[in-house]
Amino acid sequence: FWSTARIKTMEEGTKILAIVDGILRTVTESSLRRNLKLQDEEEISSLPDAELFENLTLMGYNISPNQKFTFQKGQFYHQWKYLIHTIMQCISPKSTGFNEFSSNIATALVCLATNRVYNFSKMIFDGLVKNVNNKVSKFLMYPSNKIMARLQFCNYHNMVAILEKSEHNVDFHPIVDFVEASPL
Repeated sequence: FWSTARIKTMEEGTKILAIVDGILRTVTESSLRRNLKLQDEEEISSLPDAELFENLTLMGYNISPNQKFTFQKGQFYHQWKYLIHTIMQCISPKSTGFNEFSSNIATALVCLATNRVYNFSKMIFDGLVKNVNNKVSKFLMYPSNKIMARLQFCNYHNMVAILEKSEHNVDFHPIVDFVEASPL
């Protein structure tokens, strides 16, 4: 995939074109959304700085006066650390150093905590697009061959349902049941 992948930008949007097993394949944000069954097309992909920082503060994060858009997992209240770690393991392009994360992960965290839907499809697709031109290493979001389908914070149960789907299983099943947290 990566050796033949190229970016094509058209009026209707960006596509990744690659030859897999001799067949030209096209990957778009909408094809990811459809195949991962994310239903997040019109949802949040970023938040205004003030709203992001305000919500992170409610989770225990100490926003500095010159805050950059890189955050430290260790500065959150303990009940949020496992959720942050799980999100990063599932969708972050990082392969090491899971203590620091960017504003897109912070935005996803705030959306989950405030019961709003985050546009994971856009985040995943943007990460794949960045990989096309990465000469050092390629990372395809899901190294364990399992697909995270939906993260949802349920106010009434104080739980986060993280669902996975293996390539041989058509049904989703929860891999995380409860997180000691409360909604913002």
